[in-house]
Amino acid sequence: MLCPNCGKETAGKFCPYCGTAMHTENPAVPSGASTPRKQNAPAAPQAPAQTPAPAVSPAPGQTPPQSYAPAAGRTPTQSYAPAPGYTPQQGYNPAPQAQGSYMPQSPLGNTPARQLIRRLATSPAYVIAVLAFTIQFVLFVIRGVDMIPVYLDSLKYYRGVSTIETRIITNLISFSLSGLVSLIMLIALWVNFGSAANKRNAQMCTGGLTTFKVFSVLSVILLALLIVVLVILTVVLLISGQNGDLFPEISRIFRDMLAQFPVDVELPAGNLLFTAVIIFMIVILTIVVLALIYYVLTIKSLNTAKRVITGGYPDDRVSAFVGVCTILSALLIGASGVSALLEGSRLNLFNGANSLLSAVSGICFAVVLFKFRSGMRQLGVYKGVRQR
Repeated sequence: MLCPNCGKETAGKFCPYCGTAMHTENPAVPSGASTPRKQNAPAAPQAPAQTPAPAVSPAPGQTPPQSYAPAAGRTPTQSYAPAPGYTPQQGYNPAPQAQGSYMPQSPLGNTPARQLIRRLATSPAYVIAVLAFTIQFVLFVIRGVDMIPVYLDSLKYYRGVSTIETRIITNLISFSLSGLVSLIMLIALWVNFGSAANKRNAQMCTGGLTTFKVFSVLSVILLALLIVVLVILTVVLLISGQNGDLFPEISRIFRDMLAQFPVDVELPAGNLLFTAVIIFMIVILTIVVLALIYYVLTIKSLNTAKRVITGGYPDDRVSAFVGVCTILSALLIGASGVSALLEGSRLNLFNGANSLLSAVSGICFAVVLFKFRSGMRQLGVYKGVRQR
């Protein structure tokens, strides 16, 4: 028989689909028994046929309600139609955990972007750069063993001569700071290599990149201050001209710098010397501005590498300007190193070897940067935007 509520074919006392009680037919009258007839009795009114309630479709992402047959001896559960005017919520999505498609914002494991950084941090170019920097630091220590006693003896000998004593102390402080900075950078390079070579950790350590970022930020601050000083000196020099007290001091510094080169240069006098000093100041100011831009873009590139390590998503926002400038400066340093090696003296041998090693490490680091940029673009990103 058909259920009067849901209209489905069923059998039994209760509908197994909606639980509605079924009305059974009258029991059959045994044969031989007569049923008294009632004359002129009106026919019993028939109940109107019930229209099955429309099935309410579940909202997107919701599980439709299940119908259960009532247990024996229990009152069937009545099904309720929604209230008039009630509209189920559209577009409702359950919690991501219920769908089984939850993804954390930072993907776990070795993503392709993280694998690329691991390969670059253990690539031959990076290893050669780190080894060259290590040898360069060893040569620096050997030179320090020879130079520091000389500085100390000179300091004792010229004690009381303020000009020479100040210069010796300044050289000692700059030499010590250079050694400390070189040591910290060398440790950071090896930390990057060791973290990339350790395959047990899914995520590399970013301590080495943070160290380079700190040095880059300090360089930006110092270069910005230097630019302010150079601009002020240039403006004062232009205003005061040759009659001011600043021009003789700057021209003396200019002559001392030129005296370090083996080629003798005859400086002009009068207005020509003043013009040469102004041009020299402008050139120095331009170089410092370019260096400032270089370190600002270096910070941006280091931030990109750190985002790839921590987030796991590909990002190619590293500066090609940094790579090009690194290669150009490495070529200039290498040329000066070759020139120093041709001199043949012991000090020049140290300086030449140091310059060549610095050039090798710079070129290798630039190669790693360009490989990072091209590798991230092969993964499907361009300027940080994924291409579809």
